[in-house]
Amino acid sequence: MSGNYMTKNASLGRFIADRWKFRELTPNDLAKMVGVSKSAIAKWETDRGLPDRDNLKRLSEVLDVSVDDLHKIIKSMSYDENGVKCY
Repeated sequence: MSGNYMTKNASLGRFIADRWKFRELTPNDLAKMVGVSKSAIAKWETDRGLPDRDNLKRLSEVLDVSVDDLHKIIKSMSYDENGVKCY
């Protein structure tokens, strides 16, 4: 995983978008492969929410990154009690 995602302004949403593009997928492809709606992917990509534990696991498998890497990005971010990124 690139170190660019471990900065103060890290964004899980940005990472997700970059990875599906890198893997030559579309948001719709990613949604189908993870087993969620396209709107769930959009919510995650815009940092308006976080995937739950099961979806985080499937997301890591599809994007070919470890769950630990995704957790590191999440921990580096600031979220409110509803899982929405604080800016």
